[in-house]
Amino acid sequence: MSDVSSNDVTHLSSDPNRPLSEQVLLAFAGETSHPLVGPWAKAKQDQQLQITFEDATRGIIVLGSTGFGKTVTAIEPAIKQLIDNGCGGMILTTKNADLGILDDFPEKIVILGGSDLATPTNLIAGVPSNVIRVFLEETRHNVERNGSYWGSRGVIYAIFVLETRRLMGRNPTLACLYDALSAPADFVADFDPWIESQEELPQEYLRLLNDVLNDRFSILSRGRSSLTTNNPESDEENERLREQYTWQTNQVITPLQKFGTDSRLRKYLCDPKAPPVDMSKVLYEDRKVIMTDLPETVFAGVGRIVNGILRSQMRNAVLSYPRHRKEGYGRDRFTFMVIDEFQHHISLDSSAAAKGLFDDNTWFDRSREFGQINIVATQGISSLAAKVPSHEPNSSVHALLQNIGTTITFASHDVATIEYMGRHVGGTDAQAVQQIISGHLDIGQALCASHRLRNHGGSMVAHVRGGAVAGFPHMTYGLGRGERVLDEDRFRPLEPQYSVNPFVSNTRTIKGWTDWLGKNRKLVKGQMVKAMTPTPANIPRRSYSVTNDKLGRSLAFSRQRDSEIQLHLDIKREHRDGAWRLSISIDALKSLSDELPQRRGFVDLFHREDSAKHSLEETDGWRIRLTRKGQVDHTFTLAREEESVELVLPSSDWEWLCEIAELLFPVYLEARENAFIASHAENDQLLKHFPTDDP
Repeated sequence: MSDVSSNDVTHLSSDPNRPLSEQVLLAFAGETSHPLVGPWAKAKQDQQLQITFEDATRGIIVLGSTGFGKTVTAIEPAIKQLIDNGCGGMILTTKNADLGILDDFPEKIVILGGSDLATPTNLIAGVPSNVIRVFLEETRHNVERNGSYWGSRGVIYAIFVLETRRLMGRNPTLACLYDALSAPADFVADFDPWIESQEELPQEYLRLLNDVLNDRFSILSRGRSSLTTNNPESDEENERLREQYTWQTNQVITPLQKFGTDSRLRKYLCDPKAPPVDMSKVLYEDRKVIMTDLPETVFAGVGRIVNGILRSQMRNAVLSYPRHRKEGYGRDRFTFMVIDEFQHHISLDSSAAAKGLFDDNTWFDRSREFGQINIVATQGISSLAAKVPSHEPNSSVHALLQNIGTTITFASHDVATIEYMGRHVGGTDAQAVQQIISGHLDIGQALCASHRLRNHGGSMVAHVRGGAVAGFPHMTYGLGRGERVLDEDRFRPLEPQYSVNPFVSNTRTIKGWTDWLGKNRKLVKGQMVKAMTPTPANIPRRSYSVTNDKLGRSLAFSRQRDSEIQLHLDIKREHRDGAWRLSISIDALKSLSDELPQRRGFVDLFHREDSAKHSLEETDGWRIRLTRKGQVDHTFTLAREEESVELVLPSSDWEWLCEIAELLFPVYLEARENAFIASHAENDQLLKHFPTDDP
């Protein structure tokens, strides 16, 4: 690097009358206890090294071992100076301690993540499919490194789900992609009726659909779509389909799993009703800062995925903003991105341009003209190289480093880092630089190398120290890092949501009712007789309550038709998972039940056939329809056109009704032949006798 004599920047503090581009972002004090290289070889100790906002648009990388001051003396002072000067940007971190700056800038920072500090959003709303596809490919490679084929079709299935949901007018999320890939039958249950109703579809979507249909082991085949013609007929073929589908989707499902199964991530990052991340508005209108709250200790691996998507959104916003020059970006205004643990986020892809995307090499090169400042930190160059895809050349990391204008290196024993810093100079100076980095840097000291620094007139390699610097009070901001502590309870689990368990044992749910009837058969029969006894015209008909269980299901008897002695069952369920009510004659319910003498066999037959629905018409105008919801789940719909009644029941409730009909029907037949009438007090006796340990 060239030697520059015009180097007197002693105590040159910020001047608010100058353009922001000329003001100082970072300042370091000279350190003369060891040899200095370049223009500072004969400098005085009170001299400063200054990095302006303009210098920072050429990129800054901070290297060094953990605990030697990267965050305290470089990253956090830069963040404070950027926010204080009204710069909109993004801070990507997976460290819990980094979130402390929220206390100092609560009105400026928007938190995205899994804590109760986060603003709910749909992370992928409005993100182009090609961007999501590349993101899925990258995450797939992080899971599976043994081959490029396995999992590639899983990415296609995910994009197919994404595009389908968008055409349906829904707002797909990462949780939605996980749900569909892990339960293809549920997706197909929505897809089949929709696709059959569409008269026109986009050509690109039709090409994607044909691609999926031509795949024997696709999500549509696994979900037994009516559009597929190669559904397996034997157990052996079905097992092969399951195996192939699993191989293709596991590498995609695995990184998406937490979004689908963690209620905090579903609420804060996968809310289909929440507004999307409007990156242009955040950066240019509100001039706020997005910060992620996804520490590795709580959400292992999630932060890398979320940060990757946010980076793509920021790149698109910055490089497509049409008024950056008119509004003074690059002179009086700037945007920024700060990334800690950069090795987890590095993106180098020599084929990115062909896909219409930007990797980090292109991003650092192009973004500077838009007034974008990029600051990244990592432990060493070897850490970056280890994360680069195997198909990328070894020189790709060094090509990226050549696009970064300033390197600040704290103490390090990383050989690649030491050698890289030595290449900034030549001869004996290179050896001196390497010795300083590997063994002569205390905490807070660093070696700074830059292609060009505005206030120094050119290139620079200098030995500096962080912390207090005259004229720049923000350089001590990081020293208060330990005092800015967020509440650890912000990741408290949400209140669990309950659904009907499709695997619940029928014998367990009916046991309490069986025991109850065994103890109270005579009283039950008496209530039936009372319910079937005609009443005078001026006395309204009434129901006789029998009992209720802990699942919110209650049962009562009534007579609906004066001309017949016919017992009606008035059944309802009141539960947080949902409520329903049904009034049906016991004869009709028993007839429906008898139509399915082998109910499990009927369901098994239903799952082996192509149709997603089966209907059976019964006496008294009732019709029952079975609809598949998944590989093991299904619903029963009871309908009676005469009364415009249609009730959808989960399989567990329908099978309970069948068991109740089976239990009560023999008692009902006896009640029809007897004249026994129970007293009203017997109803209270029935309620007292019902077992309290019923589930």
